[in-house]
Order: sequence, then C-alpha cells, then structure tokens
Amino acid sequence: MMETDINWRVLLVCWVFLCTSLQGVIVAEDGETKPLKVVPVDEVIKEIRQESRLTGADELTAELDKPIQIWVNRTYLGTDNAYAEFGIRYLAVRLTILNQTENLVTINGEEITLTGWGETYGLKDRPEKYHSMPVKLDREVLSINEMTTPPQLTIPEKSAASFWCLFLEVEKINQISELSLTIPLESGGQLIHDLRSEQRARLGLTSKRIGPEGSLGLLEIQGSLNTVNAQDLADALKKLSAQKVRRIVIRWSKTASEMDVDLVDWLLHRATLEPANQLYSFFPAFPDMQYLALANLPNVNAKEEIDASHRRFLFADVADAVQASLKDLFAVIDPRYIEREIRSGHPLSQRAALVSLETRQDLATFENIYPMLSELYDTADESTRPFVLLAIGQQSHPQAIPMLVNIATQEDQKDAVGAMVALLRSNQQAATSSIERLYTEQAMNVPPAKQIELLTENYRREWSPYLVQALSHKSPEVRSAALKGLVAVGHERLFEFLEAALQDDSEEAQTVAFNALVDMGDAESEQIAVDYALLRLANGDVTENVLEILRRTRDQRAATLVLNQIYRSKEKADREQLLAILEHVGDERIIRDLLKHEEEFEPEERVLIYNLVSALAMPELLEVAKRAVHAEEPILRQTGIALLTKETSDEAAEAIYSLMKDANEDEATQICYALGRIGTRRAEELLKDYRQQSLEAKNESGLDAANDGIRLWMSHSPGWNSIESAYYHSRVENYENALTYFELAVEIDPELGVGHSGIGNTLLKLKKFDKAGEAFQKAYAIDNFDGQAITGIGIVKAIQGETEEAVQFTLDSTDKFPKDDIFAYNTACVFGRAIESLRKVPDLSKTMPTIKEYETKAIQALEKSIKYGFEEFDLMRTDPDLNSLRGLPEFQKLLSN
Repeated sequence: MMETDINWRVLLVCWVFLCTSLQGVIVAEDGETKPLKVVPVDEVIKEIRQESRLTGADELTAELDKPIQIWVNRTYLGTDNAYAEFGIRYLAVRLTILNQTENLVTINGEEITLTGWGETYGLKDRPEKYHSMPVKLDREVLSINEMTTPPQLTIPEKSAASFWCLFLEVEKINQISELSLTIPLESGGQLIHDLRSEQRARLGLTSKRIGPEGSLGLLEIQGSLNTVNAQDLADALKKLSAQKVRRIVIRWSKTASEMDVDLVDWLLHRATLEPANQLYSFFPAFPDMQYLALANLPNVNAKEEIDASHRRFLFADVADAVQASLKDLFAVIDPRYIEREIRSGHPLSQRAALVSLETRQDLATFENIYPMLSELYDTADESTRPFVLLAIGQQSHPQAIPMLVNIATQEDQKDAVGAMVALLRSNQQAATSSIERLYTEQAMNVPPAKQIELLTENYRREWSPYLVQALSHKSPEVRSAALKGLVAVGHERLFEFLEAALQDDSEEAQTVAFNALVDMGDAESEQIAVDYALLRLANGDVTENVLEILRRTRDQRAATLVLNQIYRSKEKADREQLLAILEHVGDERIIRDLLKHEEEFEPEERVLIYNLVSALAMPELLEVAKRAVHAEEPILRQTGIALLTKETSDEAAEAIYSLMKDANEDEATQICYALGRIGTRRAEELLKDYRQQSLEAKNESGLDAANDGIRLWMSHSPGWNSIESAYYHSRVENYENALTYFELAVEIDPELGVGHSGIGNTLLKLKKFDKAGEAFQKAYAIDNFDGQAITGIGIVKAIQGETEEAVQFTLDSTDKFPKDDIFAYNTACVFGRAIESLRKVPDLSKTMPTIKEYETKAIQALEKSIKYGFEEFDLMRTDPDLNSLRGLPEFQKLLSN
C-alpha cells in the first residue's frame, strides 16, 4: 500500500485569450469542427525573406518555390524541472505550414514526428500525468493543455496555418543533435524539415579572430539565439578553442532579437567560471575559456536584473569588451605586437592596444611611436581618434602635450573632449599644468558642465578648487554638475555645500543636494532631508527620494500632506504611490477619511486603502473585507478574500464561503485555499460541505480544491509537527519511530484523521493487521473521504478473508477520488490482498473465476494509477500487497513499459 505524504501545491490560475483571423478547420477527437488560425501565405513568405537577410541565412529561401513548405519561427528546448531527477525535457515547436497550391491541404497532426538523438518521438498518447505541466517558452509560460496539436487540420489554398507541436521526454544530454520533423500529408507523401539547419540560419552567427596572432575570438549574433541553435554557438566556440583561442567576445548586432533570460544567464555562468548550475546541465557544453565577455545585448535583456557578480562581463560597447578581454595580454606582451596592432590591427584590437599604453610598465619602450600616433590621428575615424589621443597623452615626446592642448582649443568639440580626457589621464607632469592653464583661461572648446564631469571622472586633489569654484557658476547646469562631482569625490565640506544648495534657485541643483542628503543617512542630514521633503510634498512635488525619506523616517507630519496630495492628484500612478506611503506615515484618522471617499477611487487604489486598514489592524477590517468580497470587480473580491483569510475567525470563514454559490472554478479554488488558511473548525465544516456538494455534482475540480483546502487546514493542528516527523521516519522505513510520532499526533489532536490513518499504514508495515484495521476505522469515522483509511480498511478486510466486502467497500468510494494515482494504486493493493486470500480457499475451482476477475481489475487499477502520474515502480516491484499479481504477464508488462 502506498502511503500519502502530503505535499502542498502552489495554486496558479492562468487566463489565456485566443483570437482567430481567417478560418481554417481543426477536426477534434470528438469530431467537432473548430477554427484554426490561418493567414495569407504571402505574410509568412515576407517573414521568411526578412530572416534570410541575415549573414549565412540565404538558405531559408531555398525551398520557397515548393508548393507546400514548413516554417518554424518559435522553438524551445527545455525542462519542467531541471533540479529533479524526474524532470521532463521537451521540445516545443510552433509549426507553420505554407500551402501555395490552389487546393486544400489536410494533415493528420497526431502523425507528426521528431527525429533526434537517434530516436523518433511522436505526439500521440501523452501520459495523463503531464496534463497540468507548465511549459516554458522563452519569456512565456503556457499550460500543456494549450499546446495540443490538432488531430487533423485543413489548410485553405494560398494560406498558412500555425499550431504547436510538443514532444515530451526527449533525450537528457547537453548535446543537441540534428533535428528533423516529418509531417505526413493525407493525400500521400510527407514533408521533411531540417529544424537544426533552419534555426542555425536564424542565428545569423559570424566569427572572426582579431588581436595579436588572432588571440581573440569575436562572434556576432545578428538574428535569434534560442535553446536549439545555442548548440551552434557552442560549436563555433569549440572551433575557436581547437585553434587555441581562449579569449572570446560575443556581440549582438542591432538586428538581433531579444533572448530568453536563461540564455543570458547560461552565458554569464560560463563567463564567471562558476561551478555548474543544475539549471544549465542540459545546455550545450562550452570549451575551457580564459575570458568571455558579452557586448551590446538587446535592449530588453540589457535592462533585466542581473547578478552584480556577473555585471563585469557585460558591456554596452563592444570596444570596452575587447579592451577588457585583451587587457592582461597587452600588459605583458612584447611591444612589437602592440605597435603592430596600433599600426594595422582590427579597429577594436587597435583601440585596446592604444588604451594599454596607460598601464604598461615599460612605457619608455614606446617613446619613439609619437610620429606614428600623430599620423594615425590624421587618418583615424571619429570612433578611433579619442583612443589615439589617450595614447599620445602617455608620450614624453616634446610635441605630445602641446598637440593635445591645441586640439582641446580647436573647433571640433568631440576631439576637444578627447584631448581634455587625454590630458587628465596623462602621466606627464606637463599635462597637469596645461589643464590648470586651460581651465583658468577658459580656453577649452569643451562645455563647462562637461569639463566639471571630466574633472570628476579623472579626479585629483588638484581639481578640487575648480569643483568648488563651479558652485558659483551662473549656469544651473554647471552648478549641478559641480555638486554631483563633490558628492562623488566626498569633499570634506560636502554637508555645507548640500545644505546651501537646497536654497539654490535651480530646482536641478536642489534635487541633486536633496538626493545626496537622503543617501548620506546620518541623523543631521536625514533631518534636513525630511524637512525639505515635507516642503516638496506640500508643493505637490512627489519624487521617489521624497517618498524614500518618508518611508525611512516614518515622520507623522507627512500624513496630512500625503492625504491632501491624494485628493489633488489627477494621475492614478501618483495616487497609488501616495497611498502606499501611508502605511509608513498614516494613522487611523487618515485611513478613515479615505474610507469615506472610497467610491471615488479606482479598484486598484481601493485595494491599497483596504490593505492600509489591515496593516493598521483597524477595527473596521472585518466590515471592509465583507464589503470587498461582494464588490463587482474581481480584484476587490480577491482582496476581500485575502483580508478575511487573515482574520482567522468563523465569521470570516462564513463570509468567504458565501461567495461559493456564484464562484467559477478559479474562484472556488481561491475560496477553498482561503478556508484552509483560516483553519478554524467551522472552516473545516464548510470545506467538507463543499466537497460533498462537488461529489454529488461530479465536479472534479471542486473535489480537488476542497481536498487541497482540507489538507491546508490540517496543517493548523497542534499535532501537525508530529505528523511531519512521522512521515519522515516512514520514508526511511523506521516504522517504530513513525508509529511513535503518529500516536503522539493523535494524542495531541484526537480529531486529526490523517494521524489515525498513518497509524494504520504503519501497523500494516509491521504486520499488525487487526490493530491497523481499528486505526483505519477511526480515521474513516473522522473523515469518510480519507483515501488511506478507505483502502486500508479494504486491505485489512481482504487479509482477514472478507474479500467481497473489502472490494465493494473500496469501489463504493471510487467516485471520491477521480484521477487520484495513489487511490488507484491502493485499490490494486486491495484486489491483490483479496486474490491472496481467495487462493487459500481449499476448493480453488469455486474461487478461480473471482480471482481472474480481480486480477483483471487490479491490472486496470494499476494502469489508471500510472496514467494519473504514479511513478513509484520500485515500490510496485516489492509491495507485499501486490505479491499475488507479480507473476502475471500483464504486471510484468506494466513494469517493463
């Protein structure tokens, strides 16, 4: 007999809205005709031609002249749980069939197959245990039920139809083989589609070697990197590795598509050389690398939250990525290689070589290259000239610094900025005096605010007077820049400058000062910041830092000001921010004022108000929650349920349960979960009442929801900790200890039914059948929906020779457990024990027909159990309750399959 060890399920409700355009036909399994989303074939051909413009992707158009063609614009190779042994690996394919003929094309969807990893995978006979599996598709998660391939579909002439194909339990290795799809046509023949080649073309990958002796691999992705063509990226890296290239930069062009966040994380884990993460165990393997950098990620990916330890391998500019990759090499390499790269290298490695002169210990070796640098400046493009100027700044040649001074005063402002940076970063003493003279004479063709910014970025103590002096500049922009600079460098008089800047007539300067005071965090700075925040708040100026300082200090003076701004504000987003801050600065008086006007607010805002009532534990909470659960808006009803759940009272339980009569399936699930969380005896009664109603109405989802709620309710029992300890000892087959903890649980809480059924199960393991039967009967008396108790009573009766009663008693409760793999398995155990008893009858001729009948029904019960998700095959091989079935060929077939 299989023991139920209670696991808590996360309840997830998904709403998916599907729309259709031109109508094709899907014939469902029940013969019903359903619409299929189709589009004119020209639309898909346009998409294919667009993709074919990528480097090396012209092969995508090779078969466009065929009358029937396949196109896959979305595919995902993933797993439902990478951290579990039983995780399922799958390949999802969004398949589009292009019908360029003048006739209808019909396809039997169930006959589509995938060939890969030396195996062929079909779409038929999807196991029941996967019926609720979530399927990840890049940034989207769908239910497996939304990805069913139509059994049959018809595509109109000159049209294209798209549908999902999901192949389950594909090979679990970190190598992606050649993959091909086979689509049989009803008219005869079949379509073969090379998925790997297609996705390789869509990657748009180029690879080149740059730097000294081609020591850096520069890869560019122009198209779509996905979990299938990730193998092609890995193969390109292996090819470079075979050429002894250990430094890699991967860049994304402007045409590249955004990626699944897991792909970025996978690359960064390889870059950091961290221990293998189980999540990426099925991703393609990389060769050993010395350095891996990623540059110019697509905007969506670049803005995503990324671990701080990984950020150092991400670059917004590919030039910076190349510099970082070659930095340690250029620091020690023979000077001849650096000169060669500066003279004729790839532009990216040329810039890295120029920058490296700043940190070379043997700078004297390069004293003779000034003429080359001067000549290069005259011929370099706009992107390279700043790097040439930096290199010139490191030269001791008598003309180097004068050249930079001259350029800094010229009309070309971009070059002037580059020359100023070169002077600031120069190691030549003449550069410092030149900067001081240029600044004093205001001779640089660099905007004053930019000058301050550059002085800050390249700060030396010598520049401090210029930053302080700029606080008095006539331009607000310059004053603000100077203030930012002084904050950045931590000037000793910073507090004095910030306090004064709050009186500046420039709002920008005030904001800089205020933000800095908020960040400082000491008591004096905080008090000044709060006073200023209140002033800003009174004037209707609500910024994140104003809210932050109020959250931090919880200054009650803000409450009335916040309330006034809530009533004045016309923007919903602003009102929501202000309502949220009331949790930190508000009081009951303020919240009651809001409740008087709640009808004037949007539903989302009313949710915030109701949550404030809860946060302050106001006496009106129950009344407000009851009002919310009967609102028309779903978001208010859900909030009301959540608030009532926190109340943990019978009155709250009754209020929640009153919603059940009009609830849909998802709402009924939420209600049952809430009742389980409330955990009172009345909540249990209501859950059992709904469970009985669901049984009578044959409402399977209602049964599931009620049972989940009751399991959650049981966790509130004072005996629950003992139950969990008992389950642990039972799992490790320490049945004596398990029995001790189960008995302790029912001693603490005699009404805890699972404790009694746990005792019964444990006594069965210890072969104390009579006492086991008594325990199961107690559990059944407490809850006649206890599947363990029902099948336990059946097993004990069967062992005791009451075979007919055992079987009938068990089968009478089958409707209570639809699609329950454990109950189905334990039903087979009842049959197994009944067969065992019947075989002991002296005259087998009388019992043999019943034995045969029970054998058939036992195998059917096991088949159902496996269909519903049962996977404990080791238990099936050794369970004594199934001894009488073990010799049956049908039983052996179940195990072998």
